[in-house]
Amino acid sequence: MLTFAFAQLLYELAVKWVEVTGGTDGLPGVGRPRLGLGQWTLELSVRQHMYYLVVVCVALGYLVARRIVGSPFGRALVAIREK
Repeated sequence: MLTFAFAQLLYELAVKWVEVTGGTDGLPGVGRPRLGLGQWTLELSVRQHMYYLVVVCVALGYLVARRIVGSPFGRALVAIREK
C-alpha cells in the first residue's frame, strides 16, 4: 500500500506542478529530433515524415511478431495461452 501511495503522490506531483512538468501537456520547448545517416535525413518536425516513420515501425513490429508466432517458441506460447 505504501508503494501505491508513493506512486500516486508522484503522479499527482507531475500533473499538478505545471510550471515544471507542463502538466498533462508535457514538457514545453522540447522539439522533435532529426534522424539521419549521411545525406539521408528525416526531419521529424514535419508531420508527413513522422507519419512515415510510424508506419515503418508498425510494419516492422508486425513482421517481427508474425515471425515469433510462427517459430517453435511462438507456437509454444500460443499453446500455453490456449490451455
